[in-house]
Amino acid sequence: ITDWVFIGRYAARLDYPTNAAEFQRADCAPRPTLGDGVISVTDWVQAGRYASRLDPLTPVGGPTKEVTGFGPSLKSGQNNLSSRKVTVSDGMVLPGQTVTVSLNLDAQGDENALGLSLSFDPAVLTYVDTSLGGGVTGAAFNVNASQAGAGWLGFALALDTGSSFTAGTKEVVKVTFKATSSAASRTALSLTDQLVPRQVSDSNAEALATSYVGGTIIVNPLPSLSIARSGQIVTLRWE
Repeated sequence: ITDWVFIGRYAARLDYPTNAAEFQRADCAPRPTLGDGVISVTDWVQAGRYASRLDPLTPVGGPTKEVTGFGPSLKSGQNNLSSRKVTVSDGMVLPGQTVTVSLNLDAQGDENALGLSLSFDPAVLTYVDTSLGGGVTGAAFNVNASQAGAGWLGFALALDTGSSFTAGTKEVVKVTFKATSSAASRTALSLTDQLVPRQVSDSNAEALATSYVGGTIIVNPLPSLSIARSGQIVTLRWE
């Protein structure tokens, strides 16, 4: 089980292989091809299947280093068109205040793990905290905030080996930001591969077709109070 935990840290880029032999062993999914050149959440799921002896151990092979232009090999019979989505909720906040947004999975009932990165404008928002969402119970969860100062967060989440989300919309991650004191703008939250590759895996360590939709945070200017007097009439304006 410690191997499963360690591969989860690799998937979240909290640790990473230092040589070709380590990379080959960690990049264990898809199992038929002995890896795909990227350590992602399917590798985390496959490591759990090995630890639970659901699959026989497989001789090492496959790529010895990370490939560029990652695109997951989808589960047999699937295409890129899917009603499965990961979305970011919108938010509204005043300068100097905090706002929490949700990352939601529109699950189809076969999802076991997911990984992704969230980008934001660090000139407008400061990262505060991350927690599991209300739609997840008992999951292993890794957060990579090592590049939060540059506007990147990475997440990797996995349910118990062999289990899956039930169908429906699930809040999987909650992220809290603080708006900078001088900010008054509209800023995007995007789901990317910059830190942790985007991927949703089923319990058999096969990638599932998924679409990803970002969100927006609106930072409203602080309201102002004006007072004017005309004779015996005093006018207060709050806007």
